[in-house]
Amino acid sequence: ILGLMNAVNFIDGIDGLAGIVLFFGGLGLVLFTFGNEKGLELRTYGALLMGMLLPFLYLNIAHRKGFLGNVGSYTLSYILAVQHLYLPSESSNIISRLALPSLCFLIPIADASMVLLYRLSSGRSPFQADKGHLHHRLLQASLPLRGILVVMGVIELMGVLIAFVLSRAIPSIPSWLAPVICFSEAVTVAMLIVLIEKTSKRRVQGYLSHLDEGKAIYYLKYHLTSLKGQTLPKFKMNALEARVNSVIRVTDLCFVQGPDTLLVTLKNPAERFKGICARLDRVFEEEKVHFSVSVEQGEFVKIARPLNATSNLHSVVN
Repeated sequence: ILGLMNAVNFIDGIDGLAGIVLFFGGLGLVLFTFGNEKGLELRTYGALLMGMLLPFLYLNIAHRKGFLGNVGSYTLSYILAVQHLYLPSESSNIISRLALPSLCFLIPIADASMVLLYRLSSGRSPFQADKGHLHHRLLQASLPLRGILVVMGVIELMGVLIAFVLSRAIPSIPSWLAPVICFSEAVTVAMLIVLIEKTSKRRVQGYLSHLDEGKAIYYLKYHLTSLKGQTLPKFKMNALEARVNSVIRVTDLCFVQGPDTLLVTLKNPAERFKGICARLDRVFEEEKVHFSVSVEQGEFVKIARPLNATSNLHSVVN
């Protein structure tokens, strides 16, 4: 109970995330007690909780109004933890009984586990706050808030559905299966957290080391329109972004910079640079879009002495 309360409170760092986790926790109550007369009260509470959270999530995500806070996250997660422990089950194995509800809270459990291990491994108190949570890493990767919430919601939904299927088949499945699946799912989510963190750091380190060696980074700005000169729709720009990313190397990067602009960064020697540009030109010709390109070159400047005043900073910038 205490673990779930703190885990839910940990992820209450962006609008909507804790509410979504609590919503699917209520959905788990409804599904686990579906068709079971003994679970009528639990099913009623789960349905009421989901109904209560829907308008809250709408205001919290769409209008950025209202938040759970410590009181909200602690109270609702405490009640959900107690209710899940009271779920009627034919399993006499305590591990299986705990594993099924845990599948309904994959995100907070995996996030809290990884954050605590990371803090302990770095010699810090596990209760010392930092920006190492999954949602912080995703925000650092410049992912949109609603995209993050959709991904989290899908992971939570899959966990709830897996737990529901297992709960229906408890009499005919081994007692170790539910804990193994729960552990595997939590480890998978935790590995995603680690990979996201390492990937974002390695990409930045790669560009900085490339510039530190005196090598240039080229920035290609492709301005794209339809053959009739009209602005391309957003889905078309996203499709072109994905197509270009499949052509360039994995160490390079392409993203939509504006409604009509694709920015491509390349860390390639001059001879490969020309070949990549030719391939990109063919991509835009095949996609039947009009394009023009401007090339910029990035430079890395080392400051030989520390800046002691703002005036020194202005002089260096100028």
